Amino acid sequence: MIIELTGKENCMNIDLKNSNGEVNLKSSNIYIVNNELQIDLSTRYCTNSSGFSFRLGKSELKVFLFLHKNKGAVIYREKLISIGWGQPVSYNSLNVCISTLRRILINTSLKISTVSGVGYVLH
Repeated sequence: MIIELTGKENCMNIDLKNSNGEVNLKSSNIYIVNNELQIDLSTRYCTNSSGFSFRLGKSELKVFLFLHKNKGAVIYREKLISIGWGQPVSYNSLNVCISTLRRILINTSLKISTVSGVGYVLH
């Protein structure tokens, strides 16, 4: 099954969480974002439109999916840590995660911006 997302309204209708509120990564779905990014949720391999392919860690995938689901909204750092790791980790872990996601989003229309002292927003 392929889930294709072309806008925020479509993304908001896709719930990738299980009954416990956790993002379900055991699906065999392909997640396509604006025809620019393809993510295989079962293997966590992500390929952008220029052919760059990278395997996301579980935390990176959870953070990206949450940012995309809330595209345009500023998300607090603490919320992203809670979503990605489920327990307290250092801000450096989140910084590394965001850095990885930014590399994957090169040559796409998607960008992650830092809101100083607050968190991040996906445009």
